[in-house]
Amino acid sequence: MKSHRLYAIPDLYERIFSWDPAIEGKYLLSIYKRFTGKMPVILMDVGCGTGRVSGFLEKTGFEVFSFDISSEMVGYSRARRGLDAVVADARRIPVRSGIVDLSFSLLSTLNHFSDDADFLDHFREVYRVLRRNGIYITDMVVERPPCRGECESWEVDLSGEECVFRYIVEESSVRYYIDVFEVSCGEKKVYESRMRMFLPESSFIRKIAGDAGFNDVLFFKPFSFERCSAGRCFIVFKK
Repeated sequence: MKSHRLYAIPDLYERIFSWDPAIEGKYLLSIYKRFTGKMPVILMDVGCGTGRVSGFLEKTGFEVFSFDISSEMVGYSRARRGLDAVVADARRIPVRSGIVDLSFSLLSTLNHFSDDADFLDHFREVYRVLRRNGIYITDMVVERPPCRGECESWEVDLSGEECVFRYIVEESSVRYYIDVFEVSCGEKKVYESRMRMFLPESSFIRKIAGDAGFNDVLFFKPFSFERCSAGRCFIVFKK
């Protein structure tokens, strides 16, 4: 599993992805309640990053187990947010079986997997740690990239200097696309990284989930309950 260099620079990552974590946290909880009729007790954040969403959920009163493969991200989340996060591989999750109500993975974390075996190992592990009727929610890109060229841009404050972050999709093929992150301050480009991202078909996701034991898979457009067919989707896996 590979990742952007940005994930080794948590201070910059935090400034770029600085929107309100309540938006994601409340949406995750609404999905869980919609399909179970109750609220979760124990949650698990797969690829927690700087701990934005886990931190919000813990402050809201939930117990959250957080982990990331990046030691820099885990160090930041522990030091800045007081999370009890650990460094771990999503294919070998250090959690007891059958104790998690709701697991989640955000910001295309699973698109960093490089082959079919990685996906299957990961989904088997998540299935193992979920309780009966547990839910796993992933935010990922399927079928086709969310756009071509510059997808999004927004202002970023770097030490008082107004800069711009750009998210770009450079190219794509049947199974992969190239993600580009750029930060520019005025005419100067201060950060850039490229990453080949896995681009699975929805049928592949359904098959892997079924092989891992999940009973149902649903695809939703971001922050809604409208069905999603391609691009960025929130995918719900029901045990």
